[in-house]
Amino acid sequence: MKNRAKKINPVDYNPKDVNRYLSGLLDKLNLGHIKGSWEDRWIESDGVKLYTPVFPSGEGKPTVVFIPGTAVHSFFYAELLHGLWKAGLNVVSLDPRGQGFSGGDRGDYTIMEQVENARTVVDYARSRFKGPVFVMGSSQGGIESFYLAASDNNGIDGAICHNIADLPNPASLRLTRFGPRHKKVGAVPTTSMVIMSRVLIGMFAVIAKAFPGLKVPASLYLDLKKEKMRVYGSLWNFMREEPLSLESITLRAFYSIATTPLPRPVAGIKTPVFVLHSSGDNVFPEDYIVDLYNRLTCDKEMKIYPDLPHLITVEYVPTILPDVVRWIQSKTQAQGR
Repeated sequence: MKNRAKKINPVDYNPKDVNRYLSGLLDKLNLGHIKGSWEDRWIESDGVKLYTPVFPSGEGKPTVVFIPGTAVHSFFYAELLHGLWKAGLNVVSLDPRGQGFSGGDRGDYTIMEQVENARTVVDYARSRFKGPVFVMGSSQGGIESFYLAASDNNGIDGAICHNIADLPNPASLRLTRFGPRHKKVGAVPTTSMVIMSRVLIGMFAVIAKAFPGLKVPASLYLDLKKEKMRVYGSLWNFMREEPLSLESITLRAFYSIATTPLPRPVAGIKTPVFVLHSSGDNVFPEDYIVDLYNRLTCDKEMKIYPDLPHLITVEYVPTILPDVVRWIQSKTQAQGR
């Protein structure tokens, strides 16, 4: 196993350093052809400067605001961002607060802080490009896209969610490596597990209040070694070897992930939602996703990719890209824009 990389402190990097770093990363990922297709931007949200790479296609065209998953950054999804841009869409990604090149203490955030960061970027995208704006996210970013869709005055024309969740629901225990056998259809937490989880969350609340910056390794609750990747071998290796990624989040962030309720019930969401899921996902059980999807009453669609793993937005971009572009185009046409 390779040695753990020395992690980057974004405050030590100026814009030229950022571009140089990303250039080297793209070369390693065999994505050198993407260089030069984006603009580096920083947008302030709630006192934090967010790194927001912009792939501009033109005023009036639809825009996708993309939210990365836990502990990674925008260019973890470089192939997807570039593919959306090549399809004629404006793309504005963001490194959420505490991640990537954005400001904030590393790995320290709440779900709703990151949702509000995304809302700020949505406002920027609408002001700059003047067309319809869709939010898209993967894994935790998919959940945050779902939460933004559930928020009042969200400013979006639709949400594309690779993975969705209702975080405080006891069934969400299945998203962790310590939940019931989540691949078993219909598996549910036992009464004792629910009681134990509530006791633990109560303890976390007390500890998080006293020591909010205490770090929790992502591998403690997610089995990162199961997520296979080209070049790095696995997501576990990527987290260890990639200097800009995070290996842990704060207890404050972990507590937020475990307890933050949707801004409104699933059935009350009005914004159009497109759910992406892969049946071989080691993190999100298919029947868990399908149950949430079935509770939606909004304009909705779901696409399930048979036998593919969790990282479809990274490893299977050519497979999912046509579906995402088609859905955005259909919503734009339906709205007469």
